[in-house]
Amino acid sequence: MNCRRIFLLFLFLTLCNGVSFAVETRDFVRKGKPIAVYQPRVQWLQGDGFLEGHGIDANLLASHSIGRGDFDIVTLLSIDKIDQTAAAFRLGNGWFGFDGEGRCFFTKDLPKGEKLKKLAECEGRIEAGKPFEFVVSRRGGKVAFYIAGRRLHQLELGRAAIGEIGFQAARSKMRVYRFRASGQLEETHRVGRLDRKLLKILERDDQVTHSIEAGIDFLLSESRRFPLDPNFSHKASASGAMALETFALVVAGVDISHPVVAYNFDELSKAIPGQRRMYDVSCWAFALDAAISQREQDQMLIDPTIKAAQLLRLARRYRKELEEAARILIDAQNSTGGWRYHHSSKDVDNSVTQFCALALGVCARRGIPIPANAWEELAKYMVGCQVKTGGEVEERVEPARRVSPGTEEEDEPAARGGTGVVPSGREVLPDPLFGAEQKGPWYARGWNYIQPKKGDWNMSCAGVSSLQVVHHFHGSRLSPELAGKLSDGIRDGVAWICKNYKKWPGFYGAYSLEKVGDLGGIEKFGEHDWHLLLTEHLLEAQEAEGSWKGSPGWESHRVSTAFALLILKRATATLTRNP
Repeated sequence: MNCRRIFLLFLFLTLCNGVSFAVETRDFVRKGKPIAVYQPRVQWLQGDGFLEGHGIDANLLASHSIGRGDFDIVTLLSIDKIDQTAAAFRLGNGWFGFDGEGRCFFTKDLPKGEKLKKLAECEGRIEAGKPFEFVVSRRGGKVAFYIAGRRLHQLELGRAAIGEIGFQAARSKMRVYRFRASGQLEETHRVGRLDRKLLKILERDDQVTHSIEAGIDFLLSESRRFPLDPNFSHKASASGAMALETFALVVAGVDISHPVVAYNFDELSKAIPGQRRMYDVSCWAFALDAAISQREQDQMLIDPTIKAAQLLRLARRYRKELEEAARILIDAQNSTGGWRYHHSSKDVDNSVTQFCALALGVCARRGIPIPANAWEELAKYMVGCQVKTGGEVEERVEPARRVSPGTEEEDEPAARGGTGVVPSGREVLPDPLFGAEQKGPWYARGWNYIQPKKGDWNMSCAGVSSLQVVHHFHGSRLSPELAGKLSDGIRDGVAWICKNYKKWPGFYGAYSLEKVGDLGGIEKFGEHDWHLLLTEHLLEAQEAEGSWKGSPGWESHRVSTAFALLILKRATATLTRNP
């Protein structure tokens, strides 16, 4: 009995201290040959006993990440330029840099929050172009860094999983001769899906198709492994991230009967109505609307003469759940006229409000009644929190072509599964951008997250798109005074975007810009062809596994990939069309 108690006590202490028995050793680069590495963007060259990389996109990542507990990482490498190269070793989301005559420092995003911090002088330990051994070890919760057997620095990082490990050559010519790790290693499952050599010879439309297919494969693969994204930073809203991914997959053309998509819809219908988190409810509504569109479009291919009343009999499950989402959205609108994170929240922010406004739009498009006061209070809130004054802007927007020359046909059919919020034939206010009203002065007036401070890109796009939805659905029923403020708000918000245009505003910012551009029928903001610029960036930034890299601590690879697919497929390209 005493032996058993001792064993159980040992087992308990072992588990409490995070020690794992699943310790293994793996070679990632052996004698300069790639054994188990992933190269996201640029292929490293095979030399005589080394792998060589050069450039900011030259990343060499191990096939396995570092889990909990003790570990050792042993490498042999050389750097031909030491001074201000930013050559670095990746440790999770953090970087250990080699720079400035061999000085070593962490650059960003260490688990304990250290940003830019010089750690140690190591002049003489690293010589340009000469191989040196670099070792990283964790014992207990302390991580130590060694060059040529001498410890440079030690810091407390705890015993939690670290994440991916690897190298970035940056401005140096980095050579890796050996790269090995031991400890609790976890396979990353990162594989190449994007053929960059093929992309270079394809026409633009084919490039986009290849890019989308790789993005779809990445999301489906990751969803099979982890239905809920383990790297999504806001764990309470994991269902919302699943809804966003599902929306993107359906819009990108994945059939709603696909096992991953079908599973997601089942899980979302169980989780979201009870949780009542407003980002989640909104993304659920987008996904449901996309599913309905997909079923309608499939049936119209089979029977082009099908009547609208017959279409309403399709996808009944999704229509019923969309009605439930609409009830939650309407009930959650608080006294401010906007929304916050939770159904019961009494405060407001413009990001959540944008998502809820767009979700109300897709509900209204499906014939679900939205109370007049919901639109009116939303309009009052968004007009009220817009920056009050701004300088006059000379730039104007250029309208998108909606029909082919000499015909009455639209340029392209609605994307399968694409969503829209505006049925054709609805009476709306005069266009604030291309109607008679646009002849007057435009003033750069944006929005901020909550208070009407200096304009912010993401929130200005959120403000404009929210007002655009009200304009389409209820603008003609507003009082003349409020209708005028709404039109002025759209016009001046677009003026702010023209004045402060960003070629790449981040994934959420780009997604919000897509809403403004397609809702407003805009081809260019000033001289900027917004969708062409976004597409060029996305094609260039996509990683070999088919994903797009999100911002550490905010956008996971899966969330940023979902946004990218929605932008490439122009998820709101059907905003003024029926299915």
